[in-house]
Amino acid sequence: MKCIKSENLLLIMTIVGVLSGIGLGIGLKFGMDRTPTLSPREVAYLRFPGEIFLRMLKMLILPLITSSLINSLASLDSETAGRMGLVATIYYMSTTLIAVITGIVLVVIIKPGSYAETIKTGSSEGGESCKGTEPLDTIMDLFRNMFPENIEVAGFQSVRKTFLSFSQRFSRSEQEMWDVVPYQSMKDGMNILGLVIFSLVFGFIINRMGETALPLANFFRALEAVIMRMVTIVIW
Repeated sequence: MKCIKSENLLLIMTIVGVLSGIGLGIGLKFGMDRTPTLSPREVAYLRFPGEIFLRMLKMLILPLITSSLINSLASLDSETAGRMGLVATIYYMSTTLIAVITGIVLVVIIKPGSYAETIKTGSSEGGESCKGTEPLDTIMDLFRNMFPENIEVAGFQSVRKTFLSFSQRFSRSEQEMWDVVPYQSMKDGMNILGLVIFSLVFGFIINRMGETALPLANFFRALEAVIMRMVTIVIW
């Protein structure tokens, strides 16, 4: 019984924390007689512990992904490592491609922002109208993110969908006459796909080099163990 309690204690505490948070939130929103219930500053104070918790978890995402993938591929035999790396790559690419295609289909059907663009285009002063990229540009960005130019930059930036903005002084007919050539730009956010591809290839090469790369394999094995311990501490 003691063993079962220790194994499930974190799950139990998590459920208790969720229920306590829901109860506290409802109590603060509806259980106080003043209006508004909480000022924006008081809400910021209340949100502060959760913000710190999420920041600590985000801090560990990059080393956790890279160390676990590299160590997994480096620890397997060559045939299994190659097959596992190929399956992981295909799986991640497939799910990402499905998400991209789903997004493109929904955008084509729903046309989000078309009403705002109509208002902006019909106004007499100021503003810009944007001519978006083609679906193929989005798929090409997916492959660009697979091979980042700088692996360090991939930790906090990724290639985004490109577009060209026109000034309001050009009419719609004049804009349609131009051939839009997309340009590459970057957006904030970790390039997970590029990091996954790099880590898989890196771990596979370590595996194939054997004794020569053994110190490097030991380093990432130790790094994964340390990061996992840190994640456990943060969650507790």
